[in-house]
Amino acid sequence: MLVTRPDRRIFVSNKLTEFEQGVFYAAAIVQITADQPGIAADIVKSAGLHNHDCSELDEMDKEALRVVNREKGMSLKGLN
Repeated sequence: MLVTRPDRRIFVSNKLTEFEQGVFYAAAIVQITADQPGIAADIVKSAGLHNHDCSELDEMDKEALRVVNREKGMSLKGLN
């Protein structure tokens, strides 16, 4: 996420925003509960997060997102 500070410097934060966390949690829940990796991938892609770093998510969410990551157009990072 790019943030402009009052002194006009721009820095990049690797921490997920609440919105990004929510998108990944929603996708993981779809995969875990409905076994629908295509729908979960569509959720992530619709939010423009298909190549985002997910390293700060918990292991259960990462496990679900590893399955989702196999879908076409997905290239999530930080899932190992």
